[in-house]
Amino acid sequence: MGEYEFQELVTEKLYEAEYYETGVEQISSFQEAGICSGNKGLVITMEDGSEFQVTIVQSREARDGN
Repeated sequence: MGEYEFQELVTEKLYEAEYYETGVEQISSFQEAGICSGNKGLVITMEDGSEFQVTIVQSREARDGN
């Protein structure tokens, strides 16, 4: 799994959590939010207006056969 696929997985799980009233209002990728970065990542805006940035960096590639 690469960074993009992991970003999509995290986004999907956060939207699922939103169903349980976690306070998540909006989730955007760095690209969608206009953040200039060489990394993948998410900007998560909460209902109270607070905002979090989560950077996704793959630190190790999968080993063959796993």
